[in-house]
Amino acid sequence: MTKLSIAILLPTLLFLCACQTRLHPVVMPIDDETRARVNELWNAVLKSPAAPDRELVLDAIVMGELHHMGVDRFWFRSEKKFEGGWVVLSNYYDRSAFQEGQFTVEVFDHDRLLLSRLTYSDKEVIQVMNDLRRVVFKGSVTMPDGAEVSSPTQAAEEQVEARKKRIEDLVKKRETKAE
Repeated sequence: MTKLSIAILLPTLLFLCACQTRLHPVVMPIDDETRARVNELWNAVLKSPAAPDRELVLDAIVMGELHHMGVDRFWFRSEKKFEGGWVVLSNYYDRSAFQEGQFTVEVFDHDRLLLSRLTYSDKEVIQVMNDLRRVVFKGSVTMPDGAEVSSPTQAAEEQVEARKKRIEDLVKKRETKAE
C-alpha cells in the first residue's frame, strides 16, 4: 500500500475510534470492523518491515492511536512519588486471555518496601469508568468474553454521586490543611 492508501485508511480508523484516546488505565474492547482497519493500517505502514518509513510509522501510531488501539498485548507501568512514598500503577492485557487482564495499584514506602497492593480486573475498571462517566458509552458495551457492562441506573447514579463527593471532600480536606 502507498501513502495514499494509508491516507484513506487513517481517517476511517479515526472516525471508528472516536473518543478512544488513552485516558484510561485499561485497553478498551473494539469491534471486528475497527480491528480489521487497525490490522490493515499496520500492514500498510509496515509493508517493508526491514526499512519502514520513519515519519509514516510515527504519524500512523499517533493519529490512529495504534499504541493501544487493537493491540494483542499491552503492558504499562507508571510511578508517582507522594508524601508517604511511591505509588506504582500497572496494567497487563492479553487479548487472547481477556479475563486475565488486570490493573494493579501498589503502594511502597520511601525505601520501596511494599505496603499494599490492590488489583482490579479490566472489566471492573471499565465499569467504574462507565459509572463515573470518564468514558461515555452509548447504552452498554459488550466485552470480548460476552459479558455486558451497562450504563448506571438511577440508583447507581446516586451511588456514583456519593463516590464523587467522597473524592471531592478528600481534596477539600487536603486544601484546608494546607492553608
